[in-house]
Amino acid sequence: MSGGALVNLDVKVNGSMQHGRAFLTLEALRKMSEEAIGSLLSARFVEEDDAARLPLLERALSQPSVTIETYPGEIPPHELHAYVVAPEVSDAPIFACVLAPLALVHALATEPPHVVLETATFQVIDGNVTNSTVISAIESWARRVWPAIRVPAVRLSPWPAHVEAADKGAALYKLLWFPPTVRTVPSGPETFSPPSDLADSEQAA
Repeated sequence: MSGGALVNLDVKVNGSMQHGRAFLTLEALRKMSEEAIGSLLSARFVEEDDAARLPLLERALSQPSVTIETYPGEIPPHELHAYVVAPEVSDAPIFACVLAPLALVHALATEPPHVVLETATFQVIDGNVTNSTVISAIESWARRVWPAIRVPAVRLSPWPAHVEAADKGAALYKLLWFPPTVRTVPSGPETFSPPSDLADSEQAA
């Protein structure tokens, strides 16, 4: 499929207030109905491996403020992997979503099925990638996935800026740890540690 400008449609998940944008070329739009795009989004909005993480994220985002750590992907155009830092909910940062610049969305739209969907773990960054647009993308992601919550104040902590120079051990650990890219793991990494009371309740069940 040839390149070209992308159009986007805001599509609702069937039977839900959750929604996301679908990015596709005009050529692809002529071949797909809005109903078909909605069905595709509904089927892919929450992957099975992500379902257990979403309640933790909802609890974290219910706080008045939240810290978001971001890590760049390995291959340009670089996506960002966003993690929610919420000690009240999880001992470790919780993977939130992949934040994709428009250049990456264009690249993905050239591959089948020629439509790029904003899901519970994939959010497009509008405009140039800056602290402001990244925060805006996080806020949009939270509103889409949890329409009923009040979005907290977002404090952005981009890697490597949040790594103190004196903390060489932590810096080395982060240098050695590369999250999978969106090209290989669309749902993102699943590293998080549920709080002990949640783990105990699951074992009791």
